Amino acid sequence: MTLTPQQLLHTRSVVAGDRACVQIAGELDMATAAEVDRAVKDCLACHPRHLELDLDCLTFCDATGLRALRRARDTAQARGCTFRVSGATPHLQRIFALLLAPDLLTPPPPAAPVRSRRHRAVRIPG
Repeated sequence: MTLTPQQLLHTRSVVAGDRACVQIAGELDMATAAEVDRAVKDCLACHPRHLELDLDCLTFCDATGLRALRRARDTAQARGCTFRVSGATPHLQRIFALLLAPDLLTPPPPAAPVRSRRHRAVRIPG
């Protein structure tokens, strides 16, 4: 029995405000990379400012899958979106390191500090 790409990999996209997340579960390889491409494209059509790929349930990733993750990053950044990968297991982190792709796991730059309301200086007699 041959499994279809939809049986090997599941994606779930969540868009909330200016943030989008694609949750990826299963095996990411030559047979399933197009599913990730499609999910990322659908998310980016909502014009988020931030895109996250959640790999917490990803069980396998080969070089073709890695290229799909890089395409997602490059496409998001070309649209002015910040990009990050979360949930990579130690096993996946090792694969990324072996395939010379630790740059996908680089944490995002720190968020800009929240500006507080302006306060008027008050002179205290003393």
